[in-house]
Parts: sequence; structure tokens; C-alpha cells
Amino acid sequence: MDSPDPTTLHVKRAVSGESESLEWIVRRFSPLLLAQARYRVERHLQGVHEPEDLVQRTWLVALDRLDRIEPKGGRLTPVLLRYLSSTLLQTYRNLRRAAASRPAPAAGAMNDSRSLSAPDPVREATGVVSRALRSETRDAVSDAIDEMSGKDREILVLRGIEEMSYAVIAIKLDVSEGALKVRYHRALRRLRGHLPEDLVAAMEDA
Repeated sequence: MDSPDPTTLHVKRAVSGESESLEWIVRRFSPLLLAQARYRVERHLQGVHEPEDLVQRTWLVALDRLDRIEPKGGRLTPVLLRYLSSTLLQTYRNLRRAAASRPAPAAGAMNDSRSLSAPDPVREATGVVSRALRSETRDAVSDAIDEMSGKDREILVLRGIEEMSYAVIAIKLDVSEGALKVRYHRALRRLRGHLPEDLVAAMEDA
């Protein structure tokens, strides 16, 4: 009998109010969200918002809706990664539109009134995310990604985190799909040992 997906167990516990499980979830997924945030911020929000601010805003939205996320095939890890990535991408787009129309708030400013009246998991998010973004796991993943070429980092984010199709990425980056797949799986190999195996597997299945 297969062992339960650890993400599924911790999400259930976090929804019921267990702070240890909440922190487990945030620590597990934040390094990849930070890589995605860096990729997006450096293109259009440099000097306006910090990547860490984008990750924190993403968690404030996602944790408020954690109880609505359902596992697929008994696994919640790939579902949650996909949800977090799409939430971060939408948050980025909202911030980009706001930056284009008016002066943006200072990086790290959390003016969302929901944080004052939201359930406990959301009220705890700021401190939990701050700790996760200072963790050794975050540093190890960031170092492994920083050692990749710029194009390999872009491929990793677009395919592994944002789940863009190989065909679209190939056109965007002007490379063949075959070369793209080789580079993507090479990038994943560099992350092994730094990320939990089920997260790497979720990215391989993307």
C-alpha cells in the first residue's frame, strides 16, 4: 500500500490549525516560488517590488484558500505547486498593472485588510514566510538555480513551475523542443538533493 502523500497530510493539519504543518508547507514550496518571483520581478518590477514581497503576497492569498484544494490521484503536491504558481503569476500581473498606473507601495508593505480578520493560518503567514525565506533549504535551492545559465533558469521556471508547454517555450526562446527537453531535465538533476523528491517528481510530470 502506498504511503500517504505528506503534503496532503500537512495541508489537512494546517487547515485544522496546526502551526507546525503550516510552516512545513511554506518551507517546502517557498524556494521554488522565490525562483519564479525572481524571474518575474527582474523583468518588469525591478526596483518596485522585491521577489520576497511577491512570495509573501502569494501565500496570503493561497493560505486563505488552502481548504479548497483537492488532491489528484491521491497526490496534493503537484496540485498545490500548480495552484501556488498560478497564484503568484496572477499576483505579479496585478502588481505590474498597479505599477503602471500609480506609484507602487513600498516593498514588503502588506496593506491587505484580510490579514487583520482572516483565519489563523493567514495571520501567521508573514512570520512563517519570512522564516522560510531565510532557511538553509531556500539558500541551497537558490544557489543551485543561480549556478545555472540564464536560459536554463528561464526554462526551469517556465516549464517546471509555470507549466508552460514545450512548444510555446521553444518559440519564446527560439530553441528546438528536443534541446529544450534536454536542458530542462538537466536543470532538474541539479535540484535533486536540494528539493524533496515528490516536488522534483511533480516538476518532472509537468
